[in-house]
Amino acid sequence: MSTSNDPHAAHWGALAAAAETIGALCTTEQARELCAAIDRLSDAIMRHEPIDMVLHCPACGEQHVDAPEPSVEHDHGAVEFPAWDNPPHRSHLCHGCGHIWRPADVATNGVREIKTQGKNDSVRRS
Repeated sequence: MSTSNDPHAAHWGALAAAAETIGALCTTEQARELCAAIDRLSDAIMRHEPIDMVLHCPACGEQHVDAPEPSVEHDHGAVEFPAWDNPPHRSHLCHGCGHIWRPADVATNGVREIKTQGKNDSVRRS
């Protein structure tokens, strides 16, 4: 799957080695679920789609949820902040303290909660 033009080529070998180890440690069903999750993540990386993540500011701890926002304009017409349509991005601005951080080297999207829950996950509190 890796090619010389693939920016993630170094990771494919590591994924293949991990898959062999996983196959030795997991049941067939667990291995299938994990492989499906890896495939979805790999597909998202290759398409450069943002990965939904629960994000908290590392400086103040406030949860960061990405969403489109209207522009902030003053009565006299000056635009303080242009409208934000939430394009794919890697750096995030905390609305609580102004800290800017990058949680990953791929585009991420801050969400209130993730959409899935694994069979072995702790019970999610709502």
